[in-house]
Amino acid sequence: MDGRLSDIVEERLTHFVVAKITHQVLAAVAMMHQNGIAHGDLTLNTIYVNTDAELRLSSYGKSDDSSEHLNERYRDDLLSISAIVSRFLMNEEEMFKFSKSRNHKDIDWRVVLQGRSDSGLLDFNARSLLFELLKGRQTACDLLRHPYFKSFRAPQHQT
Repeated sequence: MDGRLSDIVEERLTHFVVAKITHQVLAAVAMMHQNGIAHGDLTLNTIYVNTDAELRLSSYGKSDDSSEHLNERYRDDLLSISAIVSRFLMNEEEMFKFSKSRNHKDIDWRVVLQGRSDSGLLDFNARSLLFELLKGRQTACDLLRHPYFKSFRAPQHQT
């Protein structure tokens, strides 16, 4: 691996690359969730990327026999993904403070959804995806079919 997502977050990435990164993270998390595993620590530092924008997750969560809090942990994974995606789409330092607080609940999501006028990557479909991630009502597998990913031809994942 060439580095972590935190190494490329300041680069000017194209819409295609951001969509590819987002799709891969969602696909990996969807597979984990289907196997009863929540990652629990998705950050820019726990996702590795190579020069072809292919990702690998590290610091996997652990399987839990009790499903008592599993849905909440799945939702936390989706909220973490939305924080990562918003950081790439809007290129704003304050959108992603996991490195210090490690708590996605501290982020003002109204700012994320309103965006900034100079952010060309935050189009209607990107805002819609962020909104769906924040609602936490859909699974990671469902979100892989979101219109945001029509901008590139994603490989079919067995989920």
